[in-house]
Amino acid sequence: MAWPCPASSAVQPLSSSAPPCPSLAPSLSSLPKGTRSLSLNRRSPSPSPLPSLRPELTTSPSHSPHKLHLSPPSHPPPSPLSPHGKPPPPISCSLNLTSPFLVEKEKQSISSKANTEKQNPLLSSLLLSLLSSIKSPTMALRGDWMYENNGGTCVAIAGIDYCVVAADTRLSVGYNILTRDHSKICSLADKVVLASSGFQGDIRALHKNLAARHLLYQHQHNKQMSCPAMGQLLSNTLYYKRFFPYYAFNVLGGLDNEGKGCVFTYDAVGSYERVGYSTQGSGSSLIMPVLDNQLKSPSPLLLPARDAVTPLSETEAVDLVKDVFASATERDIYTGDKLEIVVINASGIKREYLELRKD
Repeated sequence: MAWPCPASSAVQPLSSSAPPCPSLAPSLSSLPKGTRSLSLNRRSPSPSPLPSLRPELTTSPSHSPHKLHLSPPSHPPPSPLSPHGKPPPPISCSLNLTSPFLVEKEKQSISSKANTEKQNPLLSSLLLSLLSSIKSPTMALRGDWMYENNGGTCVAIAGIDYCVVAADTRLSVGYNILTRDHSKICSLADKVVLASSGFQGDIRALHKNLAARHLLYQHQHNKQMSCPAMGQLLSNTLYYKRFFPYYAFNVLGGLDNEGKGCVFTYDAVGSYERVGYSTQGSGSSLIMPVLDNQLKSPSPLLLPARDAVTPLSETEAVDLVKDVFASATERDIYTGDKLEIVVINASGIKREYLELRKD
């Protein structure tokens, strides 16, 4: 530690012949012989902490919990003068964080304002600090459900040598119809189709994921994936996302390795079962009692286990699907407009359409 010399003493160059500083002479002369160091008990006063330039993001009871307010620092630094000789104006900012779209809009606004305030370094630093502290809203911050059900109904019926998969084409949100011609059925393989109802964003992501996985399977095994194999893949894919699941309710239909029709029904986290018929979606509670009455699937508790395929012919199954959708359309506002029917048999896949109510 350097000892300060009096202001009146001249600064002398360092040399072995230079006399010690006058203020140290009494202290050095009073040291006992053999002392090689000088211990000091004096402590210099600790410097005052520098004021923080980061803004304080607080919420008050008078403000909305979904808005973030910028208050000035508790120890504001001295404000520099602007080029015109006047102090900068006070910062006033209120951020709306109720949706990710509004957050991105607020970020762009603050970024552009920070770029225009480059002549004022303090204001620019405060804006950039605020920009770095903004995060996208979470479910707890928004306070509402993160998913959205776009409605629609799917039905699948398995026969001895066929499988019928059908779904309506209405896509809606609440009381608004977004489109009347949206297909809910995705062809994953030559004899495998998937019908999904729920949140359209998750449905598209799920179909895209399954298509990519099936393409990898084709490159590795040089063949198409069978319906039971696709059913297991879909179950694994849904279970992998169980902590933040796809909001999609699926019915998988097709032909197995023996040429028999098979239907797999799922919940949102991958639990599935092979059945003779199934339905998912907003109108499932209206359609399932009719299918139970007409098809009378054997109980899985019966021993020996019975085949789950339905006794109807292909034409009868298609007529039954048309009847149940016409009935459900009368009572479910999220089902309607047009019915898409996909029939899978040994000759391939064929589609047909039926007009439904449009109100």
